[in-house]
Amino acid sequence: MSYPSDLLAQARHLAGKEPKRPKQASLRRAVSAAYYSLFHLLVSEAASSMLKGGERSDIHRVFRRAFVHAHMKGVAESFAGGTVPKAWQAPMGEAPVSKDLRQVASAFVNLQEARHEADYDFSHPFIRSEVHDLIEAAEKAANSWRNVRGNPEGQVFMAALLVHDRISRVV
Repeated sequence: MSYPSDLLAQARHLAGKEPKRPKQASLRRAVSAAYYSLFHLLVSEAASSMLKGGERSDIHRVFRRAFVHAHMKGVAESFAGGTVPKAWQAPMGEAPVSKDLRQVASAFVNLQEARHEADYDFSHPFIRSEVHDLIEAAEKAANSWRNVRGNPEGQVFMAALLVHDRISRVV
């Protein structure tokens, strides 16, 4: 199993850990694990796509640390809305953002927001069904990603996740 798959399995385990009265700690950690499963899937795919060599090489480890959650969310918001940021329109071409990529981007945004809520906003108690929905969204996003990862739009999305904040300043 891959690390993102392990995180999804962990999220499912934590969400079902206490059958009658789930602890907020379990539900909140499940939300975080669901988000990080998608985050690490995208970052790992980008590293593998953009760099040669083994996935555990030193350059891969450094490369994966370069992704910034907030910048990734901004890019994902654009793609989720079906809009390619201006800096990426030429490499993306005239094609609209596919349903699969919109689903991945939307799930990324929603899961990141839920993770922030789970980690920092204790005024909102999570319920098991809500957490299961978030885990399912992460699973669907991973499946949708498999449909676009080798396409030009998937390549543009991965590059934008990493460098959009720098590119957008010069375009």
